[in-house]
Amino acid sequence: MNRLNTERNYFFDNLKALLIFFVVLGHLIEPYTGKFLYIYRIIYLFHIPIFTFCSGYFSTKQDASKIITNIIYPYFVFQLLYCLFNIYIIKIEGFKIDFTTPYWIMWYLTSMLLWNGLILLFRQTKKRKIFLSIIIAFAIGLLAGYSDTVGYYISLSRSLVFFPFFLLGYYFNQFGFTKKTITNNKYFVLFIVISSICTITYLYFNYNKLISTWLYSSASYNILNYNIMHRIKIYLCAIMLGLFLMILTPTSKNIFSFIGKNSMYVYLLHGFVVKLISKYHILANIQNNYVLLADIIVISFAILLVFASKPVAILLKPFVKLCIPKKIMNFLNKDVSNS
Repeated sequence: MNRLNTERNYFFDNLKALLIFFVVLGHLIEPYTGKFLYIYRIIYLFHIPIFTFCSGYFSTKQDASKIITNIIYPYFVFQLLYCLFNIYIIKIEGFKIDFTTPYWIMWYLTSMLLWNGLILLFRQTKKRKIFLSIIIAFAIGLLAGYSDTVGYYISLSRSLVFFPFFLLGYYFNQFGFTKKTITNNKYFVLFIVISSICTITYLYFNYNKLISTWLYSSASYNILNYNIMHRIKIYLCAIMLGLFLMILTPTSKNIFSFIGKNSMYVYLLHGFVVKLISKYHILANIQNNYVLLADIIVISFAILLVFASKPVAILLKPFVKLCIPKKIMNFLNKDVSNS
């Protein structure tokens, strides 16, 4: 049963606003991981899984027209734009246009396509069998690490590893769960808060034990030199920190809610700015780490405010969302619902 309603869900707008901030911050910090390695690894421990959870939440209605307009179309448009950007602006020698291997941040859209396909296997799951379905999804993510053939091609490895979070988001909406479902039990909330603080503190003193490439989940255990126990621990930390972030996220509309609403524009566009900053070494001469971090945070906020703004959304909507005639959309959706 689908519990989608016509009212805007500001909790998820606010959650996505926080997450897209961490996405931009993480990418801007990446060239300076030697200075901010702890922050970088904490961000990558939870922000991709929880963003995947949000994507799953909004996928409860399998809609062919939305998949075409919101996933396939922007993937091909921005994959091409990023390829041309690297060839003619960044001038990376030997860089070629390729649509089968997503460039950098574009992996998320190919994974979105695969997740929406995988979710078809779990759509008819009854509430009493949710737990079993989630266990199966996590098992697939864990076992995928044993295959060296499951890698970056069409972002297959990441798709399988992060799919459990997409499924969790899907069930969260399908069965009418809300933030209150998480926060109703004060002892559970206390456990999550204390556990998260302990984990964050522990990682502060032991972050060198957590390798950044493990968090990308883009290749096998053998290639990335880790094992299934590492992935289990990463899963557990991602769930716990994700719940911690959800507990802290406000449910009412605020001045930053519009950022979550237009997070797709920020996601697709921020990569151009990040690469330009890196190419021209705009922040390279800042010696003081605190000043550098402050500048990165300010730039991150500026990127969010500009790219999530209404004028940018209106101007770039034709590049982000394909306009399909209503008759064709109805035909596509009818065809999927009957399949």
